Amino acid sequence: MGAIVYVTEIDPICALQACMDGFRLVKLNEVIRQVDIVITCTGNKNVVVREYLDRMKNGCIVCNMGHSNTEIDVTSLRTPELTWERVRSQVDHVIWPDGKRIVLLARPPADTSGSWFHVLPTFVLVRSPPHQDDTLPPPHCPRSTLT
Repeated sequence: MGAIVYVTEIDPICALQACMDGFRLVKLNEVIRQVDIVITCTGNKNVVVREYLDRMKNGCIVCNMGHSNTEIDVTSLRTPELTWERVRSQVDHVIWPDGKRIVLLARPPADTSGSWFHVLPTFVLVRSPPHQDDTLPPPHCPRSTLT
């Protein structure tokens, strides 16, 4: 489909694996103005902070694939200057005063029970942590030996 995929990673081993798989490693603040989709899956807190959300381009899709709802700083978006528009369950538009909007997908519930996975397409779920063991070879095993 012609997508360009960037990977940001702080763990050196995971960064090396991504690089060896052919992905370009970058810092998020270097590409945040250019990207159309931001997907987090770290489990860390505040990976995508308000500064990055403010710099995203209009129509950018933001999604958290991790098992916690702390990766995207959603709390910082709950201000009087920003308008929230519910599109449907688990899909929100956050609208800035200048008209820019980002699409916030599948914000997991506070209990992080995993029930929010039903709103994500299957091809995204194949890469999500609960399914990785079934679909991806172990990191140390070359793909060409798995037939």
